[in-house]
Amino acid sequence: MDMDGTTYTEKRPLSDLTVEEVERVYSGKPGCGCGCRGRYYESGPMVAKVLKLVQAAVAAGQDRNGVEGSMAYWESETRYYWVYAKVELSTRPARPVHTVGGKPIGPEGVPYGTTHDWDCPGCKDIPYLSSPRSETYWAS
Repeated sequence: MDMDGTTYTEKRPLSDLTVEEVERVYSGKPGCGCGCRGRYYESGPMVAKVLKLVQAAVAAGQDRNGVEGSMAYWESETRYYWVYAKVELSTRPARPVHTVGGKPIGPEGVPYGTTHDWDCPGCKDIPYLSSPRSETYWAS
């Protein structure tokens, strides 16, 4: 847990999952998942479509959705959408990556007083003067 109370995960956040990390997807009518009421896809545009639908449904907190191990799903009243990933998934965010001198730094950080890069990805959502990118931050 970070100082701000955010709990991160070492698993792959569903929101960051890419098509390349998807093993297969399923799209079908409710009632069965064997393929008799829908289809499994391992490549093609349907993989990207189902991935985006499931990511959006989980992010929006739609009914009947979730993540279990390496599977994410959204089951609407008329359709089932399932994503099988090649990696373990989580709904929690990934730990931000901070950079100094263009190189990533670990979760333990760098010695106190080391200014992060101007374009540090881990600091992007923090106002400049309140972030470790600013000399003012270290002076306070």
